[in-house]
Order: sequence, then C-alpha cells, then structure tokens
Amino acid sequence: MNKLLIFLSVILFSFSSAVVDVPAVVIKAFENKFPGAEKVKWEQDKNGRCDAKFKWNDKKCSASFTSSGEWLRTETILSYKDLPLNVKKAINTKYIVGSISGASKIEIPKGISYGVEFKHGYSPEWTQYSEDGTEL
Repeated sequence: MNKLLIFLSVILFSFSSAVVDVPAVVIKAFENKFPGAEKVKWEQDKNGRCDAKFKWNDKKCSASFTSSGEWLRTETILSYKDLPLNVKKAINTKYIVGSISGASKIEIPKGISYGVEFKHGYSPEWTQYSEDGTEL
C-alpha cells in the first residue's frame, strides 16, 4: 500500500510540475491578439517571459509575452509558396529552392520579417528577409 501511495504521489507531482502558472494578464493579452486560437500550450522561462505554441487560422504559431502581458513576438510557420513574392525572388537569385526546409513569418512590434531554414549541410543554415526581399 505504501508503494502505491509513493507511486501515485510521484505521478501527481510530475503532472503538477508540468503546469505553467501563466499570469491572467498574459492570457487576456493572448486571447485578444489571437481570438479562436486552438491547442494552446504555455511555457514560462525563469525571467517570466511567457511563450505560447498554438494553432491559429490553420497555421502553427508561437508567441511571446512579458509577464505583464506585453506582446513581444509571433512566429508563424509557412510553406515556401506562402512567402511574399519579393522574398521568393530574393531567395531564388541566391539559393536553390530545393535547399529550403522551412519558412516562417516573424512579427515583432517594429515590423515583419521572414525566416528561411535550409536543409542540413547548406550554408547558411538560416537567414532572414524583410518584406521587400532584402536579406537581413
């Protein structure tokens, strides 16, 4: 009986330690910015920054907020075809399209950029573009 209680205590502790205590102000800011977001999973770092991974408008996304609810950044996973034409043109002049393994839209308070990840063995492994196609 004691072994069962110890086992159950360990299981309950494991689940309780996985729960992230996200401040209500952060959740409210998230819900206002991403209404209807689904499958939301939260993480919080030691400095209080709160990160959410979720699905929104049929896209996989992540967003970061300060512990006071200030939005810091959003990253949305895209396919190559979803990149803006200017970004695709810039990529095509410098890289082989088949070398791309992923893309994302990166939004911060100062603006939008696009990240492109290349397949293993390519250099660079990752690069970023402004909306007009300028490599950053």
